[in-house]
Amino acid sequence: MNFHLSRTTAFLTLLILLVGTPERVATASGEAEEAAQLTLQDLRTFTDVFEQLRRNYIEEIDDKTLLQAAMRGMVSETTDGYSAFIDEEEFRVLDSVSRGESDSISVHSEWAGPNIAYLGISHFHQDTHLEFREKLKQFQRPEGAPLAGIILDLRGNLGGTLQSAVAIADGFLDDGMIVNTRSRYPATQLEFHAHPGQWVDDTPLAVLVDRSTASASEVLAGALRDHGRARIIGQQTYGKGSIQSILHLRNGSALKLTTALYFTPSGQSLQGQGIEPDITTGEGEDAREQALDSLQAQQAGFN
Repeated sequence: MNFHLSRTTAFLTLLILLVGTPERVATASGEAEEAAQLTLQDLRTFTDVFEQLRRNYIEEIDDKTLLQAAMRGMVSETTDGYSAFIDEEEFRVLDSVSRGESDSISVHSEWAGPNIAYLGISHFHQDTHLEFREKLKQFQRPEGAPLAGIILDLRGNLGGTLQSAVAIADGFLDDGMIVNTRSRYPATQLEFHAHPGQWVDDTPLAVLVDRSTASASEVLAGALRDHGRARIIGQQTYGKGSIQSILHLRNGSALKLTTALYFTPSGQSLQGQGIEPDITTGEGEDAREQALDSLQAQQAGFN
């Protein structure tokens, strides 16, 4: 019994050291918030629950499992559905998958019609913009006719690396904001702007989207729409306009936390709203055919 009491006392002492004094808990900006206060009684209750579970539950639960469950609950019960605690093994798997995606092909290209290029992006990894640029160059033959239009297909693209999506938007714009992020902390409030020079000057562009177009894909579509550079064709997009940061912890585990929100150049939040198409397609309608018709109409001068 004395062993259990000393163990609980040690755990309680550790909690006090981690969260600060029971009189006051301050925010990261240094401003104290009365609602954020934890009392010594709160911490004692936490250790009581911990101790009752490990000693009296019908099945034995080891301390590490209990502690990880507490950390998972702390994240899942207080944040959105995109934030999570990731243990050491889960993080190793996640890291391995991420490296594998960086080596995968993410851009499919083919001719969609007379001098109209089709490029579909399945996901964004760190080199997708380079892959996209090389595929686009294959359509730009010096001896051939100039491109009459481009279909950029983002259907089913759930997102990925933001920087690649920003770089592709930059390739179709000469200036202006591409996206900005807003968060609680100034250091993570970012703006991305286009630079002079397009990959294909003023070539008509149609972007295909659907309900599975999300995150970085919505950033790309939103930037091209807001600058009047492309027509958006398809269905309302998913509406995932939040950024998850992977925060490494000392023991090899990590936190995946929502740390900022995306806003399009016009100031629209993508979170929960998504992108409204310029031309909406119904169930069973071929958005690619709609895009081809739109580009051919623009080519003929019927806007």
